[in-house]
Amino acid sequence: MVEDGLVEEIKEYYDTMSICKIDGHNGLARAIGVRELKDYFSGHRGLPTCIDEMKVNTQALARAQTRKIYRIAGVWGWPVRALDATEAMCARLNGSSQIVEDIIWEHYVSLPAITTINDFLHT
Repeated sequence: MVEDGLVEEIKEYYDTMSICKIDGHNGLARAIGVRELKDYFSGHRGLPTCIDEMKVNTQALARAQTRKIYRIAGVWGWPVRALDATEAMCARLNGSSQIVEDIIWEHYVSLPAITTINDFLHT
């Protein structure tokens, strides 16, 4: 996300808002990256430290969401299936063409997701 312009995007957000007015409890200010970069833009921390904090917070959010999904699935009795997008991410990171990325995404993510949804809806 950082390589794709997250820092610049969040900088625009802070440029249009007063850093002092952003409390981190509402709206976009709650998104991962916004809180962490506040200290960078105000000169209190370096960018690498803020990026490391974003990574930690992203991992914590993913764990919390996973716990929530499994809890809901247990209450409602819904089956939980994981989709592995590793091959698609590797294709992107390795600079594969868009056509190759699309084929890999469809094979490993889209089709298994559609199959899972259809199975759920028709059982």
